[in-house]
Amino acid sequence: MKKHQIDFDEINKAALERARQLISEVLPGGKFVGQEYIAKNPHRNDRTLGSFRINLRTGVWKDFATSNAGGGDFISYVAFVRGCAQSDAARWLADKLGVPATKPSAKTGQAIGAGRSRAVPNIHLWGDEGPPTGANEMRRHVYRDSSGRPVRIKVKYCDGSFANFYRILDNGKASGWQAKKPANFEAVPYVTAALNPFDPELKGDQVLWPEGEKDVDTLSSLNIPAFTFGGAGDGLPAGIEHYLMDRRVVILADNDEPGREHAEKKAEVADWANATSIQIVHFSELPAKADLSDYIANGGTRDSLLSRIDASLVLRSPVGTKGQSPAEPGRTSGLVVRRASEIKPEPIWWLWPDRIAIGKLTLIAGDPGLGKSQLTAFLSAVVTTGGEWPCGEGRAAQGSVLIFSAEDDAADTIVPRLQAAGADRDRVSIVSAVASDEGKSRRMFHLEKDLARLETELSNVSDARLVIVDPITAYLGGVDTHRNSDVRGVLGLVAEMAARKRVAVVAISHWNKAGAGSAINRITGSGAFVAAVRAAFMVAKDPDDDTDTRRLFVPMKHNLARMGGGLAFRLEQHLIGEIVASAITWESEKVTRTADQILAALGQAGEQRSAVDESADWLKELLAEESVDAKQVRAQAEAAGLKWATVMRAKKRLRIKPERCSKGGQGEGKWIWVLPPQGVQGAQDMQDAHAVEVSTLADVEHLAGRGSSDNDDSSAGGAP
Repeated sequence: MKKHQIDFDEINKAALERARQLISEVLPGGKFVGQEYIAKNPHRNDRTLGSFRINLRTGVWKDFATSNAGGGDFISYVAFVRGCAQSDAARWLADKLGVPATKPSAKTGQAIGAGRSRAVPNIHLWGDEGPPTGANEMRRHVYRDSSGRPVRIKVKYCDGSFANFYRILDNGKASGWQAKKPANFEAVPYVTAALNPFDPELKGDQVLWPEGEKDVDTLSSLNIPAFTFGGAGDGLPAGIEHYLMDRRVVILADNDEPGREHAEKKAEVADWANATSIQIVHFSELPAKADLSDYIANGGTRDSLLSRIDASLVLRSPVGTKGQSPAEPGRTSGLVVRRASEIKPEPIWWLWPDRIAIGKLTLIAGDPGLGKSQLTAFLSAVVTTGGEWPCGEGRAAQGSVLIFSAEDDAADTIVPRLQAAGADRDRVSIVSAVASDEGKSRRMFHLEKDLARLETELSNVSDARLVIVDPITAYLGGVDTHRNSDVRGVLGLVAEMAARKRVAVVAISHWNKAGAGSAINRITGSGAFVAAVRAAFMVAKDPDDDTDTRRLFVPMKHNLARMGGGLAFRLEQHLIGEIVASAITWESEKVTRTADQILAALGQAGEQRSAVDESADWLKELLAEESVDAKQVRAQAEAAGLKWATVMRAKKRLRIKPERCSKGGQGEGKWIWVLPPQGVQGAQDMQDAHAVEVSTLADVEHLAGRGSSDNDDSSAGGAP
């Protein structure tokens, strides 16, 4: 009897048509570079990718590290990788591709032994057990329909490759198995017999959706309901929405880019299916490509996993038209409309409870040099470390931060401030520019034209929580900041992006030149800045603080929460190597005055400060040559028409320290005023400074000339 010939040419042709899908199953762990796939040679202890590659267009492959490994087609590549004969590799590929393995008969034009057209895949007459277990099989997972009948079996082989086999059903009756998915196949989830999340008794329970079947087994062993329809390579089958409807779905992402993208697609399907809630949990601390099973194997527990889920964000439903599947093409034009009855109410999710909301825009404004940028360093530190907010206002969900800063240098200002604030710098990314012309040139980031780039970057950072833009006006490109329509157009897009990516966006701004009016009208640019943000805060000096070091952080507007009290802080210097950087220290008492009241008081203080300046000049002239009796100082001040309270403020500014001159042993004597040495008079607290020719800050030198507090409550009657 003539031996039937394997149809190598047709199998190779079919394999090349699906080369990109097949190659990761044949030899996982490689990467695509143009038309080539580069991987490690499975028969050598390669440490890095590079020499072993195949052209996916032609099938030609070669190991450039050796002269005896190479071939001209896909079948020989599979045979080399799997360590089998080319005929066995061809049959394996034919089963995977659902094409005949042998050439057609000369008499009938059909594949010998198949009795079917060449377009019909091979059918195997196996029973419920599916394909026979081979020596190279690692494990298998059985998908069952609602009656418990096996309808899909996924096999993993020792070389890391996978194969799926599907049950053929004719009018509900099983007639065999095939490698190609039947056109009428109805997708079913993989669950364990011990814990089926679709049991009616578990309808109200949270259900976990990891990527792989092994993860479902792991979760079931922890008594946690779970399911999957397969990994990223299996895609998302159509017709699965009824499994997700009205369920609390938690998606567990594998720690690689395909895994994160697959998780986002799952979330879209769950949203369209009307899931009650959707969460995505990442494991970014694990090695690349690790998954839930690796998390448990590395010491994770049931309780730690559930705590991680509780701490993760509940995703906002993506904007879309209800009833239109994400897999289907959307309308090209028209209104995007959703009935209110179809939209599930959601709570506000907070970065900083009742102050900065996730998915929203927040604005912080004030004069230069008051600590707005140090405030952003503080926000970064709390978010990246999962730290506590001041005054007992809760703890932040830990995540990553993206910073745009047009005014401060990253190396000498931003990073030292982050260190002084205690931030986890591994979780902070600083955007310096946009590369164009294939990296040959760089330009400023523009919120309008580069918003898609920002969204892509946020997608790559799985745990992004906060975006800081300092100042917002520097990143508007050619937008006229005084035209409401132009500003609203840009900020509206930014707000939509923040909602989609579930990040808080904090923008920094300055005051305009207006010297009066309400605080909200002092923000630079058009009124659209205030209208677009959901909350706005002011940073200002404390008008009652004689030391001129106390700063106030006070709300000007809040659409999402009650207008609570403000907070007070001071800037303290820290030594970072040889660099002095400032960081915020919060005070425990809240501020009760409103932003308008504070600005009004500062306006009056501005008028008073000119009198203090005059008194300071008068004191320096009076004490220039010699010390003066305190009583004489007061008498001469009154004679000069100066208010004593104003003179006392000038004394404090000049850091004048009254000294006691005693006579005899009966306590007789007097208080005298003496000017301090030149250079100490009027010394101000510096925000940041670099150590330049200082005595290595011996005894810390108060780190940057920060003077000691004046606790001398002197008056002319006693200690002046």
